[in-house]
Amino acid sequence: MPVELSRPPIITNWVSYTPVTQGLGTISNVSLRWRRVGSNLEINGNLRVGTVTLVEARIHLPIGLLVFTQNTIGGSETFGYLARDVSSVSASLSLHSKNNFNYLNIGRMRSDISVNPLFPELASNIIGNNEDVSIRTAIPIQGWNSNL
Repeated sequence: MPVELSRPPIITNWVSYTPVTQGLGTISNVSLRWRRVGSNLEINGNLRVGTVTLVEARIHLPIGLLVFTQNTIGGSETFGYLARDVSSVSASLSLHSKNNFNYLNIGRMRSDISVNPLFPELASNIIGNNEDVSIRTAIPIQGWNSNL
């Protein structure tokens, strides 16, 4: 009788990453990196935003990758957070996306006001100019399986 071996998930090395962004101005001091862990893309690190604008705040995934969700109603799912280097109630923001999107939206996490944390926010409403932000997220990716 053949012995079935369990297979560990694929875990790649970290790769430096400068994302395409929207609404965050010209980003600088980028120390982001990404790796694959099973069926997920992990992104960790920091960056400084430039002059933010009145458009939806977005951080794009590495080229060619698309979000995969089980959400059958078409809504967003939260995949992590973005922390601002400020002392305020809204220092933490959510990172969320929808199935087949190639970017993450940034939304509010505050529960003391009536905002939807899955609503894409305008960059200038949630982040100040030249702020440092830290990102930590894990996102399921289209076509990536858990194991080798």
